[in-house]
Amino acid sequence: RWHSLEWKLIDRNEAWQWPSLPQLPDLRELRMTNCVSDLFSLAFAPNLGALEYHGLDEWEPANMEPIVQQSGLMQLVLGKELRFWPGSLARLGELPNLRELILRENRHLTDADLVELQACRQLETLDLTGCRQLGSRGLEAVAAIPSLRGVGLRDCFRMDRTTVEAVQA
Repeated sequence: RWHSLEWKLIDRNEAWQWPSLPQLPDLRELRMTNCVSDLFSLAFAPNLGALEYHGLDEWEPANMEPIVQQSGLMQLVLGKELRFWPGSLARLGELPNLRELILRENRHLTDADLVELQACRQLETLDLTGCRQLGSRGLEAVAAIPSLRGVGLRDCFRMDRTTVEAVQA
């Protein structure tokens, strides 16, 4: 029984293998690298608790569909090269068990993206370490999430110190 799997897609021609993967109901952790969102499916792993996705993509809200179908997902890591279209991150609010979201070192993450995370009412931990495009407006938005207990903000240089201290208090 597999509990953890790492999948590294070398080129788009490998995508044909996705439908041929066997069902892995015991798989709890999946790490996907070099992937493209329009080619991935998580149907083979219906009981994931943790997903790490790294790819070079721009994500539309529809690209979130395989993720939001994982109702047991508790931890989600989205890679630093991803760009999110409006409405994409708000879809994470559809995950009833999502407790930890890691967006570490994302060069493209904006305050508007963080405002969308207000839909994640059950989120407890948010790691924004190294997200250098973020300002205080985005931080104020995520501070309104009632269940949020911790926010990683190291190397977020554009944030107002007063706002950071207020959120961390």
